[in-house]
Amino acid sequence: MMDEMSPDTLVLDRHPVSVTLVAWSPDATVLATSDGVMTRLWDTSGASIAELTIQPATVTALSWSLDSQTLATGDSAGSVTLWTRDGAQVSRIQVSDLDVPVPIASVAWSPAEPILATAFVHPPDSATSTAPVSLPATVQLWQPDGTQVRTLEIDYSFRGVVHLAWSADGSRLAAGGNDIHVWDADGEELFVVEGGEYHFHPSIAFAPNGDLLAFTDVAGTLHIHSVTGAPPLSGGTVAVDRAVVFSPDSARVAVATDNLLIVLASENPGGDRVNALTSGVQTAPVWSPDSAMLAVGVAQRAVQVVTPDGDSVAIMPDCEGMVTTVAWSPDGARLAAGFADGQVCFWDAPSIE
Repeated sequence: MMDEMSPDTLVLDRHPVSVTLVAWSPDATVLATSDGVMTRLWDTSGASIAELTIQPATVTALSWSLDSQTLATGDSAGSVTLWTRDGAQVSRIQVSDLDVPVPIASVAWSPAEPILATAFVHPPDSATSTAPVSLPATVQLWQPDGTQVRTLEIDYSFRGVVHLAWSADGSRLAAGGNDIHVWDADGEELFVVEGGEYHFHPSIAFAPNGDLLAFTDVAGTLHIHSVTGAPPLSGGTVAVDRAVVFSPDSARVAVATDNLLIVLASENPGGDRVNALTSGVQTAPVWSPDSAMLAVGVAQRAVQVVTPDGDSVAIMPDCEGMVTTVAWSPDGARLAAGFADGQVCFWDAPSIE
């Protein structure tokens, strides 16, 4: 069931609880949404394709394969389940072989070949009376049939958080722990950015052109490095509390911080900045595929679209509530959002007049 509120807005069936993950397939034809307990697949008309559950485990991460045929979901039991775009379960990979189940921290398909990266954090020693700030983590690469390709180790991950990011050509994989590790596609470590103490709200991203890597440290401070590991570009004055996102043309980087949406030049992050939104920012920003607009959830309980120069484009209609996540379809045609009350909406994307 769906309720068509206007020609431009589709309001989908509610999840029973807050929607935490929203992701379009790369071909922009299937939308995956998850509240942890249930993951749902929708077509572009708003019709439900399938409901995916892995109870009693809950979904902690998801990622679409490059060919849009397979959805990977990581869960709280240390497993990754692969699903077809129609919702059929293909396989279930037990990523963690530890005695104590540990949640999957991140999953990410390579954008160049059918290889899936996964990460989990090792549990603390049961004999330790206080929770450690840092724990070791394991990154693994898998073929779709569940064959393990290789294992990569991280000495420490800050507060149990690890985030994975592939470069756009699939030639590099980065993982954030206390340090930032970067490997090539064969698992050879290219360089480590040491001593960063990765931020509790993980944010790590490659520029689409492959030249730069951005991440945040424990204080949330933005750092942008060359992918060769050269010293960082000037900057580091912007504190980030939600996300770092490069524009698809790699020219700019958007950050969400202290209820602000800030846009910086990628090659000069310490230079002039544009305060695209000056209050109320509540989600990570997402870029339109043409780099002309950004969308973000705001305190007005709506999704707002602005230009990188800070001009307002639209407030998306008909759906109200606390926005938890926003996703722009890869073809630029639609925006989707999840809400804290379980609502899922998507719209025809606005245009700049």
